[in-house]
Amino acid sequence: MDDVLAKLAACLDHAAAEELVPVVLGDLFHWPRENPNVVMVALIELFREHHPYVLVGNHDKYQARFTADTSLAVLRAAGVCAVLDEPGLFLRLETPDGPAVVGASPDGSLLPTSVAKADGEASVWLTHHNVGFPDFLDKHVKIREIPGLDWVINGHIHRPQPTVAAGMTRW
Repeated sequence: MDDVLAKLAACLDHAAAEELVPVVLGDLFHWPRENPNVVMVALIELFREHHPYVLVGNHDKYQARFTADTSLAVLRAAGVCAVLDEPGLFLRLETPDGPAVVGASPDGSLLPTSVAKADGEASVWLTHHNVGFPDFLDKHVKIREIPGLDWVINGHIHRPQPTVAAGMTRW
């Protein structure tokens, strides 16, 4: 627990120092419920200052649903993170390279068929899916171009994958 919390703290501190938006790409917990209170209190204290976005992953749901009795829901109720539990755009921001829109598809939800953005805007979509990267060609989410979408960043696969371009969309 201490090692994982130290890594999370280092990531959140780095994000703050670089003025980045902190995001957890799902599976914050291995078990959706009944995590030790010491873990919950430590996360509340850690997240309070940084208020990260947390995408719902498959391990964050109980019986394939995100419900109020999960550990992630407790963190949301404590007001220390923004839980991304519905698909859609959730953030517009100014970056050093210009404006950007950010959307998300939590585990079990569909990816968009297109993304509406203004001219000159960059777009990023966060997912927690079985994406068919080169090491996982049999997975059900096939890499394809999504009109209007520049980047898909996936959190479900637990090892690095190469960036793959499909038209104007990079996965």
